[in-house]
Amino acid sequence: MPAEPLNDQQIEFLETELNTWRRFGMSRPPKKQRLIASIRVSELGREVSPQEVGRWFSNRVKDERGEPRQTKKTPEQLAALEASFEMDCTPSVQEQIRLIEETGLTRRQIVAWFGYQRKRLEDEPGVYVERYYPSEQEQRAMTSHAHQAAVQWREYRRAGGKGAD
Repeated sequence: MPAEPLNDQQIEFLETELNTWRRFGMSRPPKKQRLIASIRVSELGREVSPQEVGRWFSNRVKDERGEPRQTKKTPEQLAALEASFEMDCTPSVQEQIRLIEETGLTRRQIVAWFGYQRKRLEDEPGVYVERYYPSEQEQRAMTSHAHQAAVQWREYRRAGGKGAD
């Protein structure tokens, strides 16, 4: 159930707070200020969390820039993601790059989508997902693999790759 909207006093306070930080050359208040702002805003109406305050600032800035707040993935993007997930639920760097180029999504969006799908699979009744605990030798190999992945991402970004965060 969505929370009730902020009242006029709460919005006025947040607008004033936003303008104050803009005078300091910042597009929005720093993260630490959200807790203080949430307490002050809560005194003016319903209780508001620091996360909600941060989301309000973020959405306000996006509205000014004309950016969408959140967009849904197209059926074509979902089809590409689902096909890749069928092959492997943890895509390699090369697969992530392929998906970035094919779907136009960012790396962060792709990684989040795969993580959500894995979580959904684990939570499904009757489905058992076995955990794998690597040996020390396998852990060293995984560290080497992580380094190689970082090198691949650096090369992709240097080559002008889009959506790699």
